[in-house]
Amino acid sequence: MGVACLGAATLASLAIPWTLERAIDALAHDAGRAPLAEYVLLIVVFALANGVARLGSRFAIIGGGQLIEYDLRNDLYASFLALPPRFYAAHATGDLMTRASSDVAAVKSLVGFGVVSLAGTAFAFAGALLAMLAVDPWLTLWALGPYPALIALSKRFNAVVHDRSQAAQDQLGVLSARVQEYVAGMTVVRAYTLEDSATREFGRENAEYLRRSLALARSQSSFAPLMGLIAGVGTLTVLWAGGRAVVDGRLSLG
Repeated sequence: MGVACLGAATLASLAIPWTLERAIDALAHDAGRAPLAEYVLLIVVFALANGVARLGSRFAIIGGGQLIEYDLRNDLYASFLALPPRFYAAHATGDLMTRASSDVAAVKSLVGFGVVSLAGTAFAFAGALLAMLAVDPWLTLWALGPYPALIALSKRFNAVVHDRSQAAQDQLGVLSARVQEYVAGMTVVRAYTLEDSATREFGRENAEYLRRSLALARSQSSFAPLMGLIAGVGTLTVLWAGGRAVVDGRLSLG
């Protein structure tokens, strides 16, 4: 259901530039008789259809992710009950709690927003490629020029983000385990006046988690500007090649 809604949303979004093309060509041919009101109404209808279809896809797919998270938590809790005592002796309680909370939430995000992004991108790319090929194959080739650099950048970005995200999650597990140990043994900490030592140790672990989180944030924040730069180069290339095609008469103004 969710994937079908994404397909419908893609068709509606692709219909908007098609309608705009027809409107511009009609204005260029005869501005006085161009049915602008009809074209405007069509664009509004397609925009509303796009919004409703995308909303339906998010409800269906992200709702499915919520159900998967629910089942995963139940299965994980059942596994915790069945594990032998030596497992808990080898793993800190705080680390297990982190895995059962943030890691399960990450799986939900992957199943929900990840599927929405993947399916939406696949539909949009396939639909836009077919539409561009129908307009002008040579211009489509120019538009696809920046894609090799984009793919190489994405592969590099995914590898870096995966490593740094894993490092941040591991340190979060260490930090959670430290907090759990100190809270559970607070009477011992106070009895032996270990407050200063516990504070310094927690500060070191927290500073390390901050360092790893900032490294992850820097990687994520640098990706969007680079993507925008490559997309901008592609847009300029299309405008240059498309403009020459319009001047030469191979393409209409729309």
